[in-house]
Amino acid sequence: MQCVPYLFFAGNCADAFALYKTVFGAEYAECNTYADAPEDMKEEMGVHEGNKDQIMHVSLNLPDGGSIMGSDMLNTERNVGNHMVVSCNLPDRESADRVCMALREGGAITMPLQETFWQSYFGMVKDQYGIQWMLHAPLKP
Repeated sequence: MQCVPYLFFAGNCADAFALYKTVFGAEYAECNTYADAPEDMKEEMGVHEGNKDQIMHVSLNLPDGGSIMGSDMLNTERNVGNHMVVSCNLPDRESADRVCMALREGGAITMPLQETFWQSYFGMVKDQYGIQWMLHAPLKP
């Protein structure tokens, strides 16, 4: 299992990751804005003309093999800056389901595991200690 820091921003994720790219000598693995989301999901996600160019997801590959991921938060009620989520890439659905069920004990599932338009089995859970986790598994083994 690989755990990756996932950082949230209030509209300045692109600027932050441009800096991180330079500082760490990293390369973009992927970068999508909210404009890239399917049209039928934009309203549910809170995407509008004023935030469509904000970062929905960005990933930097670090020279040592690690990575950093991030996003602009459309829901500004969350705590930005010191808010952190641990993103875990798991080998398969069964592992993701097992980890999710174990972490939810005394906590809560904040987004049920499901197939996504970005070709991942994905969900989020907050554990009993308040740590938030993003769980990913490939759709195909």
